[in-house]
Amino acid sequence: MNSKDAIEIFNAMTSENIIYVFHGDFNYGVVNTLLTDIKKELNKSSADTKIARKTYKVLVECLENVHKHSARNSENSNENNEGIFLLQKQNESYIVAIGNAIIMDEVDRLKSHLDEINNLDPEALKKKYRDTLMSTTVSEKGGAGMGMIDIALKSGSILDYEFKNYTDTKQFFTLKVLIQE
Repeated sequence: MNSKDAIEIFNAMTSENIIYVFHGDFNYGVVNTLLTDIKKELNKSSADTKIARKTYKVLVECLENVHKHSARNSENSNENNEGIFLLQKQNESYIVAIGNAIIMDEVDRLKSHLDEINNLDPEALKKKYRDTLMSTTVSEKGGAGMGMIDIALKSGSILDYEFKNYTDTKQFFTLKVLIQE
């Protein structure tokens, strides 16, 4: 990359009100550092502390999902939990976008889960959260199936997602969440 490329990236990020972008290994240390940095940025860039808190809570869930659920070739693999994350300010709202590779076999289950969440009204979503909390067990990856429900509840938005072919055995999952008052 040369300086002209850097200037173009800077100008694009500035014109699109992109507050934070990260691409790389979403290990525990990186996630904690991102959350610390972003908390400071949210406090600086938002006049509304309520929306900043909601955004931070959604971010915690999103970044933990990338950390826990990025596909590796095997459980004991030294592969990174590679993913991407973007935080954008849009008027008085925020957009959180994440992306990571997932194993092909998990796509249908995740798609079904997201579609179910997106089709529930706020009261039904709260009930699903309570029911899931009472009836679920923690998976091998440390999740209980509540992350996406929590993101939908905290954001109050539809979970805008997409799957794209990535490799023969993986799909690239992207999630975009609007957080507003």
